[in-house]
Amino acid sequence: MDPKFVKLLLGVVTVAVTIVGILAIGWILLVTPRPCVQFTAYGYDTNRCAREEQCYEHTDQSRVQCYAAVAAKRKDQKICDNLLLIRDRKKCRQKASEIYP
Repeated sequence: MDPKFVKLLLGVVTVAVTIVGILAIGWILLVTPRPCVQFTAYGYDTNRCAREEQCYEHTDQSRVQCYAAVAAKRKDQKICDNLLLIRDRKKCRQKASEIYP
C-alpha cells in the first residue's frame, strides 16, 4: 500500500473516531437526568426542576416564587440573596418564611 494512502486513511479514521466520541459525550450529557428538588410550595409546582440555577428560566414574579420555594425547602433564606433586586430578595424571604416559618 502507498504510504500517502495509509496516512490519509489514518487521518480519516482519527477524525471519525473524534466526531463519534464528541457525539457520544454530548448524548450522555443530554440523556443523564439532573437532580431536582421535588415539592410543591406557595402554589409553585416543581414538576419542573426547582434548583435555584433553573429559576432563571422563569419570569420575574415566578422566579421570586421559585427561589422562595427552594429557600423554604432547604430552610436557608440566603438562597434569596441570589436575586438581583433588593425588593425581590425581600419578597422571597417573606414568602419563604410564610411557607416554612
